[in-house]
Amino acid sequence: MVYAPCSITAKVAGGREISIREDTNYPFEDRIRFHIYTENPIEFPLHLRIPGWCSEAVLCINGEQTKFEAKEGMMVLDRTWKAGDLVELQLPMEVKLNRWVENSVSVERGPLVYVLKIREKWTEVKNADEYGNFSELRPLDPWNTGLLEAAVLDPAHGFEFFSVGKRINPQAEQPYPWSLENAPVALRTKGRAILPKRSP
Repeated sequence: MVYAPCSITAKVAGGREISIREDTNYPFEDRIRFHIYTENPIEFPLHLRIPGWCSEAVLCINGEQTKFEAKEGMMVLDRTWKAGDLVELQLPMEVKLNRWVENSVSVERGPLVYVLKIREKWTEVKNADEYGNFSELRPLDPWNTGLLEAAVLDPAHGFEFFSVGKRINPQAEQPYPWSLENAPVALRTKGRAILPKRSP
C-alpha cells in the first residue's frame, strides 16, 4: 500500500457507492489527506498503513486530532462517514543514519535514501561478445566524501532539509521526480574529502 495522489470510487456496505480522493506530495512531504464523498452517511472501515520507519504518526479527522491503534502497521478507522469528511494523516520524517560495511552509512529521511549529488557522464561502450553493447557511467565530481562526526552523532541538527521543487501535480505533465536533476527535496550538510593514504 503506497500513498500517492489518486482517487477511487468503490462500493461498500452492501453495494453503496462512495468516492475517496487522496491529496498528497508523499514521500516528499509528510501529510496525506483523504476527502470522502458520499450521498448519504455510511459506515465502513477505512484502512491506513503506518510505515515501519514512522514512530509517531498523527491522525486528524475534520481538523480534530484523533487517537488510534495500529496493529502490524495498519490502522482501521471504522465509523460512519458523511460527505465532506476529511482524514489527514501525518507521518513525521526524521533524518536517520544506517551503518554498513567499512564504516559506510546511508542517510535516510522517512522512506527516502539520500545520495551525494554528483555529475554524471554516460558513454555507450561497444562490446563484441554475446552481451552486446552497454552503457558506462562515470562520475564527473569527487565521490569519496566523509560526513563530519557532529552530523553523524546528531543527525537531527547535522542535516538541513529543504524543498527545491514544486508540489507534484498528478493532473499535469511534470519532470520525472526520481532523477538527480528533478529531485524536489534535498538534504544539506558538511563533509570532507577522504584522500588516499600516501606511501611512506
